[in-house]
Amino acid sequence: MRKFGALLKVSFWGMLYAMNLAGGSRKRRISGAGVLALAGGLMLMLSASYSFSFSAALAQQGAVDMLPVLMSLLAVILCAAFSLFGAQGILFSTRDMDLALSWPVPPLQLVVSRVLALYLENLFLLGVWMLPVWLAWMLQGGCMPAAFIALPVSVLLLAFLPCVLAMAVGFVLALVSARFQHNALLNNLLYLLLLAGIFAGSFSLQSQIFQVQSSFFTSWLMRPFLWFTGALKLQDVSLAALAAVCVLPFLLVAWLISRRYAAVLTLLASHRAHFDYRLTRQHSAGRMRALIGREFRRYFGISIYLFNTGIGLLLLAVGAIAAVLQRDQLQHLMAQFGSEAIPMTAALALTVGFILAMTQPTSCSISLEGEQLWIIKSAPLRPWELFGSKVGMQLILVFPVLAVCVPVMGWALGIPAAQNLALLAAAAAMAFCVAPMGLVVNLHFPKLDAPNPTVVVKQSAATLVGLLAGFALLLPGAVLYNLIPQALNGCGWLSAAAVLYLLAGVLFWRFLLTRGVSMLEEL
Repeated sequence: MRKFGALLKVSFWGMLYAMNLAGGSRKRRISGAGVLALAGGLMLMLSASYSFSFSAALAQQGAVDMLPVLMSLLAVILCAAFSLFGAQGILFSTRDMDLALSWPVPPLQLVVSRVLALYLENLFLLGVWMLPVWLAWMLQGGCMPAAFIALPVSVLLLAFLPCVLAMAVGFVLALVSARFQHNALLNNLLYLLLLAGIFAGSFSLQSQIFQVQSSFFTSWLMRPFLWFTGALKLQDVSLAALAAVCVLPFLLVAWLISRRYAAVLTLLASHRAHFDYRLTRQHSAGRMRALIGREFRRYFGISIYLFNTGIGLLLLAVGAIAAVLQRDQLQHLMAQFGSEAIPMTAALALTVGFILAMTQPTSCSISLEGEQLWIIKSAPLRPWELFGSKVGMQLILVFPVLAVCVPVMGWALGIPAAQNLALLAAAAAMAFCVAPMGLVVNLHFPKLDAPNPTVVVKQSAATLVGLLAGFALLLPGAVLYNLIPQALNGCGWLSAAAVLYLLAGVLFWRFLLTRGVSMLEEL
């Protein structure tokens, strides 16, 4: 038991270390806990906003007891999404493979200790999420204050459920990466199929989740959440059923993974030798072209990097296609609600802004250099070439998608041509601002010692801070919309936002060429 406790402690602090915000071992621990507290604050804010709005709507339908069912379902989905790729990094980190496999402990204990670190993270997030749910439920008369006694035990059991989903999917992703890590195209196609399945399931779930009287809520899929609600009402049978459906699958999946654990780790750490080298004519190219090509090869060669930072562009393209195919239905829906052009323009601008805030390859591009950063630093390159290649890769990736999708979506939504053009200019200016901003964030919060790209892309502080900074860039646009909504036929606030984002982008670029150069040298 002492060995298992030591393993759990090492795994938990290792997870917090992966989310560090500063240097030094003690500072990294505090910073990792700070990042976790920040994520808990976001969960608390989202839960409070959804809980009180849902409770009022459900109370009008006489179904207030469905509030913990809905909110626990959403909590498990969010926690599973938050830890989906994190489980792959925690379970199958190959940096300490030799040391871990040499310990005198069974593989099952090693797997369970690493997954329980993820469980503690989900337990914290899930507990924070359920506090506003319980308060809103109680205020609507759905439960007595004494039900708070059962809340900790119920949350302790429910937190195993997202871990089961994360473990299962993480194991599949690790198998895919191990089998096809030398075939980037096939690996990316398999990841794309996985994401397509997740989106299909999400859309199917969304179509039923708000139909309170539907048979969906009596299906086997909802049984754990119904038992969770019953446990909050101090029903002993529900608590026992919840324990069985959450803990037993957790142990079963951990046991199945442990049987193949050493084999998967060995495959992930293996390297393939090539014997098909041929002497051919070599072609030369300019330094900037070669650097941008290098960035693109890394981007499309690391599946987690591609899909985590490029999923927004994929959603934008899918949205543009759907808007064209359903243009008549959209126009009819807008006519029913009496929507005018300016609110629709603002809604589309907000959607595009969120997507651009999510699309930040530069926020982790320096960290992905890892231990090879000294090579690029020792090359005869000027600072603007190194930074420009990373910024240029992101802009080459984003600009064509914006140039096609924004006008198409504007046309499908009936937005006037002038406003559509101004929206495109504002979107391009924000993309120009986000790209160097991601590099500035990554220079402040580098992660060069990550055991694998998953830790960099999904769990590093630069990714989280870059995402929050991107969302913060939406605030000036919202302020301008409220200040000058009708100026220049509805184009004034978009034009002002475009100028503001361009100026911010220039300032970020100026920072890179001054202070950013010395920060890069210090890495």
